[in-house]
Amino acid sequence: MRSDIYNNNIDGVIPRELGNLRSLVSLDLHQNRISGNIPRELGNLKNLRFLNISHNQLTGILPMEVQNLPNLRVL
Repeated sequence: MRSDIYNNNIDGVIPRELGNLRSLVSLDLHQNRISGNIPRELGNLKNLRFLNISHNQLTGILPMEVQNLPNLRVL
């Protein structure tokens, strides 16, 4: 399953509930107005291969849970 929601002027935070989408392999949220921290629940996405959250207003550090995704090839 892919989720491409880029360049849509979406604002707010990345919902923690995205971590429940365990079959997600691609998540592209770049070029929006997303703010806040990257939720550590994204570390539940063990099938995730592609994650693009660039060109937003995110703060904080990349959570260790996201850094250790076994199938992540592009961040």
